[in-house]
Amino acid sequence: QLSDASNFLCIKDGTILAVEVDRQANNVLESLSYQAKQHPNRYGRLLDQAQKDYQHLKETGGFFPHKREIYHHGIDAFPITLTNLTGGYGGPHCMTAILERG
Repeated sequence: QLSDASNFLCIKDGTILAVEVDRQANNVLESLSYQAKQHPNRYGRLLDQAQKDYQHLKETGGFFPHKREIYHHGIDAFPITLTNLTGGYGGPHCMTAILERG
């Protein structure tokens, strides 16, 4: 969730644009690490858990959209770095929101 994995844009049936979560996760961990140094009581445990989760995802190949389930269902996923996806100055949710339903 912290890495914006839940935000993707359906281009057409079976084709999505998604935040490249593995790169974004590193950015989130760096930011969280800084916050934990400034406020260890508030962010220390969260950082520990986030680092464990990140390691687990690295070991299991579980970064969205590079997941077995995506390939299993025949979805073409095009991962894009967050900065490219939000070039219009919206957040990942805004930039992946549906504009029109057919």
